[in-house]
Amino acid sequence: MPLSVRGGGHDWAGRSPSDGGLTIILSGMRRVTVDPVARVAEVSGGATAADLAAAEPFGLTTATGSAGSVGMAGLTLGGGYGPLSGRFGLALDNLLSADVVLANGSVVTTDSEREPDLFWALRGGGGNFGLVTSMRVRLHHVPTLHSGMVLYPWEQADTVLAGLSDVLLESPDELTVQSGVLPSPDGSPMVFLSPTWSGDDTTAGERALAPLSALGAPRASPSS
Repeated sequence: MPLSVRGGGHDWAGRSPSDGGLTIILSGMRRVTVDPVARVAEVSGGATAADLAAAEPFGLTTATGSAGSVGMAGLTLGGGYGPLSGRFGLALDNLLSADVVLANGSVVTTDSEREPDLFWALRGGGGNFGLVTSMRVRLHHVPTLHSGMVLYPWEQADTVLAGLSDVLLESPDELTVQSGVLPSPDGSPMVFLSPTWSGDDTTAGERALAPLSALGAPRASPSS
């Protein structure tokens, strides 16, 4: 019987259900335990990025995606790009260990020393190596964030994206800029830049964010 796993269930393509098979749903397993001294969070297989709010009282967070509804296991095992990637890497770069149920029903804990081949496989080797029921992820001290959205008309896309490339080459790691295309109210496309500054120096953050509103004539920006 075909077997699939549904963690947080965020996947917009709905690929977790198994057609004619068995789907294991982990959405009831959302426990997050935080060790603020070691700066490590233990995250159950169905936990979402929003559940990592458990680390916020300690001024800590991990590398997550861009929406609270994203499942942490699926995000992490798939790479995991988000607003802190420039400074802390992908979500996968912050995976310390995982508890995995293998095809024969056995349960193993894998990290760089225990079952290292499996740990390598989980971190980019593909899929279907096992079912991750829990994982330990690295936490980071991020007391404040500065973020926003800059929208440019589609006809400025070439200039804006070329300018963005130049800006990022000179920017510090504390600045991450996600970009893409959104529809305007009349249905025409717009280029969006979504910057996040995670550094402690707010003045430096303002300097880093300023060029993003000067790549063209924005329809909207944090300063407009």
